[in-house]
Amino acid sequence: MQTILIVGAIQAFFFSFLLFNKKNRKPADSILFGWFLLIGFHQLYYFFASTKALDQYPIVYILGNSLPFVHGPFIYWYIKSLISIDEKISYWNLLHLLPYFLDVCIGYWHYLSFPDMVIFTNGFYMTKAKLPDFVDYLSYFKGVQGGAYPLINLWMLHKHKNKIRESFSYEEEVGLKWLRELLIGTLLGFLIIFFTTTVIFSSIHTNIELIVIVISLTLTIHVLYIGFFGLKQTLIFSSIQFPIQAHPSKKRYASSVLTADEIDKTYSLLQAAMVSNQYYLDSKLTLSKLSKHMDITPNALSRVINEKFGANFFDYINDYRVHAFKEKVNDPSQSHYTLLGLALESGFSSKSSFNLVFKNNTGMTPSQYKKSIQQNNQTK
Repeated sequence: MQTILIVGAIQAFFFSFLLFNKKNRKPADSILFGWFLLIGFHQLYYFFASTKALDQYPIVYILGNSLPFVHGPFIYWYIKSLISIDEKISYWNLLHLLPYFLDVCIGYWHYLSFPDMVIFTNGFYMTKAKLPDFVDYLSYFKGVQGGAYPLINLWMLHKHKNKIRESFSYEEEVGLKWLRELLIGTLLGFLIIFFTTTVIFSSIHTNIELIVIVISLTLTIHVLYIGFFGLKQTLIFSSIQFPIQAHPSKKRYASSVLTADEIDKTYSLLQAAMVSNQYYLDSKLTLSKLSKHMDITPNALSRVINEKFGANFFDYINDYRVHAFKEKVNDPSQSHYTLLGLALESGFSSKSSFNLVFKNNTGMTPSQYKKSIQQNNQTK
């Protein structure tokens, strides 16, 4: 057990060191740095507790036993700093640490009230005294709180993805797949720890050393995964310009409050421009960039697309790309190109995004579509 704890702590501190020395460190990197430090010290806490070195320091036991309340806020701060335009976390967010300090205060009161009935062992403290029900509920809240944060963050990412699709025609550089995997993995980790520390321990009083092994293994594996991918993660908003006008604009329809005639006229101009100028072939096309081409504010353009096309900017642009791909597939002069080559020529920036968009748009994979075209040609 102690070997696992030391390996986990060293691993966490190593990733902390890498983040600390990372060039152009962003607020998200600093938060991840703090989270790795927290996990490292959490592992060390269990290590020293297992050696009985903390038996004479009950306050350290109390502080360490409440640490599960701190991991959730760090997850929240990290995700928020990645998807927030402002990037910085306000001091009000420190209120997320209130459950930790409340648990510490209750634990200290617990120790002062029943000093002879408290048992410290392997990083946990227990009592033989009858405590108020809310104290038992608080221990369950540790697991609930730990699992609630990943769920809240998954909801935040869902909202963020919709916002991205209102302004981007691509998702590679602003994709959320890794963050979703991080949150799902974190949620599973908390569920494992919650089940081990709360359900098993309270029901069958299993060996506490086994509980610590499960916790340390979960944290160690989690740190390895976060460290490997988190160091490479860029700010999701590093290049995003959302359609928000901070100052009055001189462009046509500076306000997004358009009349029905203005919406129809703008949509007709947009359709003509998309056909003649083929803006969709720009694989990095954004709402802001297209609005400059059309000499209209992003807000107004977004409203026109939403109302007339019935979908967001992402779907609108990629609909053109899918049609362009279909035309190329049906063109015998381009039969020597691969499907990926045709997709890139149509404005898509990667194979993964192309396959996903095409399947959602047509209900078929690109290969299935090409095969259906060949079969139709043979029957003619």
